[in-house]
Amino acid sequence: METKDAVNPNLGSQGSGGNPLSVDPLDTEVMWEWLNSIVNRCQRHQCSTKYCLRVNKKKLEEAREKGQPDPEPG
Repeated sequence: METKDAVNPNLGSQGSGGNPLSVDPLDTEVMWEWLNSIVNRCQRHQCSTKYCLRVNKKKLEEAREKGQPDPEPG
């Protein structure tokens, strides 16, 4: 499987530390810093069984078809 790496053009910029997705986009002025923080937030996500609550839909469907319990997230 081929992987692609994204490059942050604003590597030196630091965000406010908060979640940029927690604000109402209709009440937020669109600025490059805000858009950059959203992209950085999404690119940093890596699934882990320690914290990620995403469920693999294929595994979920297979388990339900077989009458097995739902698989663990991650």
